Amino acid sequence: CDVGYKWFQAQRRYEDVPIHVIDVVIPPMAANLEAVLPSYVAYQTEGLRALIAFVETVTGRKMDCDRLSGIVDMAHESMKYWHETQKLRSAVPCPMPTEDHLVCFTPAYFMMGEPETLQFYKDLYAEVKGRVDSKMGVIKDEKFRLLWAGGLPPWHNLGIFNYFEDLGAVFVAETCYPSWDPYPDAPRDDIVEWIARSGLHKFTQYLTPYLAPSKHHRDVQSASAEALRNAWISGIQYPLQRILDMIEKYQVDGLVMHGAMSCRATTTGQRTARNMLLEHVNVPALFIESDIIDERNFFETGIRSQIDSFIENLANVKANRREI
Repeated sequence: CDVGYKWFQAQRRYEDVPIHVIDVVIPPMAANLEAVLPSYVAYQTEGLRALIAFVETVTGRKMDCDRLSGIVDMAHESMKYWHETQKLRSAVPCPMPTEDHLVCFTPAYFMMGEPETLQFYKDLYAEVKGRVDSKMGVIKDEKFRLLWAGGLPPWHNLGIFNYFEDLGAVFVAETCYPSWDPYPDAPRDDIVEWIARSGLHKFTQYLTPYLAPSKHHRDVQSASAEALRNAWISGIQYPLQRILDMIEKYQVDGLVMHGAMSCRATTTGQRTARNMLLEHVNVPALFIESDIIDERNFFETGIRSQIDSFIENLANVKANRREI
């Protein structure tokens, strides 16, 4: 969050404790990765070594690289199970909805490297795989497959997802708190550098020329790939690539974006992204506004009315496609 740094800066002054800042770097979207990635890996590795030195000084203890390597192994295996579970959600009917994802992502983001986390994702994968094998969906009659395509959810009212489900719509994927394709297994002669490479892989795997236009049943302009390559609006091409890929992979019928007043980081640029997407794919989109914290800014009656109209539009679009 954009204000997060100031919290800890203030805490340092009040409690008279040392503070260390480390960059998380991402190459420019138009960068030639082959040319620039080595320098980014070197910079991130240097930053991690400086962090280790800081912690060693503050604690008076030396880094145990063998223990760190074991923790990384466990975290890496956990991420594999988490990522494979997310891929299972492309099945029809969808076996796991977004509201479950918004609970299950927590260990992956805050407890990586713990034995309990690995066991949790092993069990989750087995459960979701079993639902896929038995063709058990989130709801009995899955009519529409939706993508939560922008913004954090209204945490105080996740029941809004159930309202969509009552209308036959299931959120099969989301852009918030994603699982990333784990960094390929490779020699870990230098565990700190490997962590740097793995972290950069999380962001750079999508920084490549966009794939060929989708061949899915919806209409996609033949020039969409080239148009997106040339649409260099700052900060926008990377999420567009992800969303277009997910539309195809998860057979998405509609997009929903949530403009949250208290989360600028996930809200800024949403309307621009939505408008650009609609230029290249014929997928209806709903934009709703509320808040992730303040319930007073969540007008449920109005939002439900928007959802009703959106679902009606989805039904008309699907009916027209069947007629064609």
